[in-house]
Amino acid sequence: MSETCVFCKIVRGEMPSHSIYEDAHVMAFLSIDPIREGHVLVIPKNHVEEFIDMSDTLTSHVMHAVKRIGLHIKEIYKPRRVVEMTQGFDVPHLHVHVVPADSTIEIATGLLNAGKTEPNHEVLASVAQRLRLT
Repeated sequence: MSETCVFCKIVRGEMPSHSIYEDAHVMAFLSIDPIREGHVLVIPKNHVEEFIDMSDTLTSHVMHAVKRIGLHIKEIYKPRRVVEMTQGFDVPHLHVHVVPADSTIEIATGLLNAGKTEPNHEVLASVAQRLRLT
């Protein structure tokens, strides 16, 4: 784990998050800058910067969680699609975005507007309660 990585701090419990799922290998929590309500980030608990750095076993664990969460999002929000995007530019720790979406424009607009609003933690806590998996 990295001492300075925001996501590693979340995994260690040093920073708050709106968690919806956790197992031995991955953690999933709501984005504080969501493209749309229900936007979840899935991360490996161990510090990995890029998806190409993951072992095949870890890739399987991460993608299994992504699929499970995606199915749950589909059931709750009923979007046309559940989109997954893997990146790590804003936080250099691999994170898979799982987002309910009805159009490509909705995703693009959300990405262009990223970081322009403050997180509403009351709303995020409510959404996390709704999406929490056991």
